[in-house]
Amino acid sequence: MFDRRGEGEYKDDEYVEKVLSRMTCAYVNGASEIPANYFHKSGNFSFITDKAFKGVTFKIQHNQPISLNPDKIRTERAGMTGSVAPGAGAPTYIYSLDLKGLIISSSDIKKVKAVKERIFVQNKDKVRADSRERFSKLWKELKGRKIGEKETEQLREILNCGGAGIDSLNIVIENLQRI
Repeated sequence: MFDRRGEGEYKDDEYVEKVLSRMTCAYVNGASEIPANYFHKSGNFSFITDKAFKGVTFKIQHNQPISLNPDKIRTERAGMTGSVAPGAGAPTYIYSLDLKGLIISSSDIKKVKAVKERIFVQNKDKVRADSRERFSKLWKELKGRKIGEKETEQLREILNCGGAGIDSLNIVIENLQRI
């Protein structure tokens, strides 16, 4: 999924995808938050290529924990549109989901809801099953050959989301590196 590049080297799309994936996995596995400084990059990020999330801003504050307790989407009146006189145009609204160290916002409520559903999945078992399937596929590709850092990182991501505990995760990685 992601190699061991420093987080500063990711494009916005890649970084936001990494954050969302790790949040989903943590949520699926029962965590209540992502600890402060788990990610190492703060700022406003957005998807450029993914149409489903285009126009959504992800404000990440890496030095704060990110809550994995889904909150209500807030509506805020951002101002008026139009060039006639103040108050003559249609109001503009910003919809946001505040998760402490991450604020997701857009002028399109459907997109904020889509991100919320992406993180706080309804079917946790399906996410785990998908991770196990990805693991099996990667395992078959790696069988009989030495694995490098990239493959190790992919396996860590997959096993983490599949619900493997950290002890069993480390055992699998150690055994694979001996092959």
